[in-house]
Amino acid sequence: MASFHLIVVAPSRSMLEFDALSISVPGAAGHIGVRAHREPLLVSLKVGLVHIRQADGSETWFGVTGGFLEMIDNEATLLADQLIRPEESAIASHLEGKPLTFPQEFASEVQKSDLASALLHRRLQQRDHQ
Repeated sequence: MASFHLIVVAPSRSMLEFDALSISVPGAAGHIGVRAHREPLLVSLKVGLVHIRQADGSETWFGVTGGFLEMIDNEATLLADQLIRPEESAIASHLEGKPLTFPQEFASEVQKSDLASALLHRRLQQRDHQ
């Protein structure tokens, strides 16, 4: 399978670069997956999980609170409002045992961050139990 160049950028973070086979993002209109040689694309993101399948077959997960994904000439750039790495994920006490959803258009940045972190934490726990 062909790969593409992926750059992940977020405020106060080092830029990350990947040779990726695919990326799946939480688009504002629903989840979208992108592979190499896709037509140009610009997608706005909502709170959720980003899944990257790297060229070496490994997988990387991040939580995001919003942003954009752009794909042009076999290079994708993910501009995240906030990027949550796996080692930073946790479930905030006020979300413990609750469904991880809320009307995002009314959510504060703290609520979005807590939700993205909790979603990532749960996903990583599920992966570890498989």
